[in-house]
Amino acid sequence: MASQWKSTGSFWCKFCSVYVRDSPLERQNHEASARHQTAIQRNLRDLHRGQLHHERDQQRAKDEVARLNGLVGAAGAAGNDAIVGAPRISGVKDLGRSPAPPPAPASTMMSAAAQRKRHAEQLLALGVALPEELHKEVTGLGHWHSVAERVVEDDEPTPRSLADMLHVNLKSEEGDGHHDVKVPLGLGRAVPKRKGQVAEEAAEARDEQ
Repeated sequence: MASQWKSTGSFWCKFCSVYVRDSPLERQNHEASARHQTAIQRNLRDLHRGQLHHERDQQRAKDEVARLNGLVGAAGAAGNDAIVGAPRISGVKDLGRSPAPPPAPASTMMSAAAQRKRHAEQLLALGVALPEELHKEVTGLGHWHSVAERVVEDDEPTPRSLADMLHVNLKSEEGDGHHDVKVPLGLGRAVPKRKGQVAEEAAEARDEQ
């Protein structure tokens, strides 16, 4: 009878993700190896981390349920008849089929006056002229008005300059036939004589002598 060769089976190590020969010696050596021990510790850490995440998600869901129940209770206490008979949320499974959210309270709704004032502020920022009452309501200041007008007449003569005074004096002297220029009192500066005036004065002085 011919002999037959039979191969040794193998098993799958789920921690190391490898196949190991299914013999007592091979199994013992693999379980005692550092690779297998490290894989087991890593698997335990993953299980512990997953459990912590699961507990944290459950706690977050409970907190959300409590918050929603508090909102529903506060709205019902405020006298909102539309949600007085609404079913309360009792668990995470009720989150998907919760009733429609309650309408916003009256205190949070912007009144018509506030909307009007906000629109007026936007128009004022764009440079649009607003009516008197609306402008005063937005800025607290009204437009400028002319209350009374008073015209002030200047009866006093306009003060003349030094050049005007000298020009008038010269014209008066020329009209009288005199050529000497008189300097106004307090000016502190003599007006130069015209050309030839010094020679004429010297000739007149000689004739008188």
